[in-house]
Amino acid sequence: MRTPHEIESMARQIRFEPDASADNRILRAAEAVLDTSRETARADEARPKGRYGMQLRIAKWAVAALILVALGIHFLGGSIDGASVTLADVLEQIRDFRPYRCRYSVAQGNQSTDVRTVEQFSLTLRREVHADGSITVIDLATPKILTLHPEEKEAHEHWPDIEPKRDLDLLALVNLLQGGTAEAMGATTLEGHTVVGFHAILGSNDMTLWADVHTKLPVLFEIIHVGQGRTITMDQFEFEVPFDSALFGTTAPAGYTVKKTGKGHTSMAHVGEGLPEEPLLTGLKAVAEALDGVFPPAIELPKLQETLRQYSLDHKLSDEEKEKGLLPVSDYWTRAVWYLNQLQHGTRVKDLQWRGEGVRLGDGTTAIMWWQYPDAPTYRVIYGDLTIKDLGPQELPQ
Repeated sequence: MRTPHEIESMARQIRFEPDASADNRILRAAEAVLDTSRETARADEARPKGRYGMQLRIAKWAVAALILVALGIHFLGGSIDGASVTLADVLEQIRDFRPYRCRYSVAQGNQSTDVRTVEQFSLTLRREVHADGSITVIDLATPKILTLHPEEKEAHEHWPDIEPKRDLDLLALVNLLQGGTAEAMGATTLEGHTVVGFHAILGSNDMTLWADVHTKLPVLFEIIHVGQGRTITMDQFEFEVPFDSALFGTTAPAGYTVKKTGKGHTSMAHVGEGLPEEPLLTGLKAVAEALDGVFPPAIELPKLQETLRQYSLDHKLSDEEKEKGLLPVSDYWTRAVWYLNQLQHGTRVKDLQWRGEGVRLGDGTTAIMWWQYPDAPTYRVIYGDLTIKDLGPQELPQ
């Protein structure tokens, strides 16, 4: 289990500052979810109310509900059985990443509440749809940020001067509750769900999580930044969303006026033919080794995640075994996903095929993957031993 100091360090890792020319929308999109500054103002009168009026103490309606629960009575009829649901149960449900969508709201002082839809495709790819219709795609593996203004047909491609990294993600956020010694708040109803609540304070973060007692998945997560007058709320969660990967490309669509900023845009704006395949090869090797030396049925991120999750269940892996054998795969595959995104949405290669299901790592006679660069007469073909050849169309496996 990570120490509170380590958890706070994780929270700090997703902060980055675009250069001065980046517009305010990119700055807000790139800003960290948590501000873990060590402010000590925790007086009740200094605590801003969240959108649901949650403060350090349970709201009055929740207290009333808990009294009824203690008597075995559901105030809407029936009984609530949430006593057996623990924070560990919730963490277990989201320990393996699940593509998800949620509403994300930021309320600060007298400013109007910033409400957006967040779509988390992977631990490095996030898409945000804002109330004004603009769209932000954040790729932390490259790293690169794309902001689109569809009505004006304007786009901003920004390369922040940071190292590739993973997003903090929902699991790490919920882990903060554990680091703050979460207090169980009992069961009630919220937005049509029977939920159980957990509350904790870590540094200047006053956090409350409500999870469905049946699925043990988050329903609402609220973070109050004490002393700053800011409240972040995540709700309306959907998990296992079958996203179209094309929505998460960071190259502006055709027909847009494009502005490019950032130190990396000169070297990264025109990746394409000749780009070293090392990130992809390293990722494929890591995945096959994690699956006992056999390549998976598919490499699209949601399907690959499901394969790894099922492998974990089938082999009844302990947390220690997952951390040692499976978690490192995500670090390698982060760069592989970046490479595939460049192929598909930057270079726009043709006929990208995956044929690796069941092929053993080291098999130099079986092709597992190939694609064709625009206007190229040959295909790039990867074999099971991760060697690469250029073959004509007539030489491809049938």
